[in-house]
Amino acid sequence: FNTWEDRIHPEDLERVRGTIRAYLDGREPYYTVEHRLRCKDGNYKWILARGKALDGTESDHPVRMLGTHTDITGIKETLHALQESESRFRALIEDLDVGVVLQDPNDQILLSNEAAARILGIENPAMEGISSRDPRWQLVNADGSPLRPEDVPSVIAARTGQPVKNAILGSSNIATGERRWLQISATPRLDAAGRLRHTLVTLIDITAAH
Repeated sequence: FNTWEDRIHPEDLERVRGTIRAYLDGREPYYTVEHRLRCKDGNYKWILARGKALDGTESDHPVRMLGTHTDITGIKETLHALQESESRFRALIEDLDVGVVLQDPNDQILLSNEAAARILGIENPAMEGISSRDPRWQLVNADGSPLRPEDVPSVIAARTGQPVKNAILGSSNIATGERRWLQISATPRLDAAGRLRHTLVTLIDITAAH
């Protein structure tokens, strides 16, 4: 492997060696590992390497290995950009007094800020993965009647692809059991094909004015 190892990024080399060693020790059926590989122009690309030993051994050791290298640089760069974007988004929403919740196409919470946690009565990261239709919030309409699950603003926005603005709902604070009155807006974000990517929900506590 000497020539190949010389081209692996120094920060990835031990991890690659460990993966192949585990395979050769019989702990894995084949090896799969992501690492950076130096190209002829001196630049590194991210590679997904897969391989296994060919039949035939010498002194109980494989004499050759057959594998593939798939360039995943574009995927890695996209993921890195998304992570940076999410970090900036988190930093932005944490500075807001308004509750902000981001929900996936299945109405599950992806992330939220401290204001939302305070209003809804459940701290991060416990809120992640919960649906806005969770019965613990005991959602009611402005007149106090129970809110049907299909009438939750985020659900309507996801179903119709249209924003819901300034809906007035009552929600039980999970931590205290106190009912809070909220002004809620839900905005769906669609991809280029018109498919729902996520729904952005804002929550303003208007209990004092209700």
